Amino acid sequence: MEIQGNSITTSSNETYHLYVFTGKVLESSKNLETRVSGSGGGGFVYKGTGGSSDVTIRSRTLVHDQLFLLSETGEERSFQLQDFNLACRADQNLSIFWAIKQGDEYGPYLAVYNHNTNNIFFQHNVIDNMFSWRPLQKKTSDVLIFCLCILGYFLIIPLIFAYRRGKNLYEYWKSLKTEKEQFKNHVLSLAQNRI
Repeated sequence: MEIQGNSITTSSNETYHLYVFTGKVLESSKNLETRVSGSGGGGFVYKGTGGSSDVTIRSRTLVHDQLFLLSETGEERSFQLQDFNLACRADQNLSIFWAIKQGDEYGPYLAVYNHNTNNIFFQHNVIDNMFSWRPLQKKTSDVLIFCLCILGYFLIIPLIFAYRRGKNLYEYWKSLKTEKEQFKNHVLSLAQNRI
């Protein structure tokens, strides 16, 4: 990961621009949304024989936080955040961070820092997506196809290649993990230096 100012370039060569807004909480509200889904229950009965599958019901509660912040320069902004479950009240100072991928117009919120309580709330799934395997998926499938084609003719060369590629993928996976932690620490450092 390379950090230059407010730009972050990941190991997969994706560049994100990091933005932050810091302000005093004028008003905050919280709403809960429950999403229910189900599956199963299919089957058949014919002349007293047959069966059905079990029904599985899942529910998930999403927390929606709505905030109105006022910056030191007098700019007022509203934020609608999902799944942060913030702990804040009026007159506390917050920094809200979001990242926009180069070439995009919008990007997701990824962290909120409460300066009064020194708590930081990360959106872990957003950060996981920033440091994901997606750019390597095509390369990896190409390597697998190549190995399968050659495997019948030359056994040793594909095994060596697969070992080296596997080792490289493992090292890349380890570096992504390290990058995520470095990125989180960078965001925390930026947040702590805002006020």
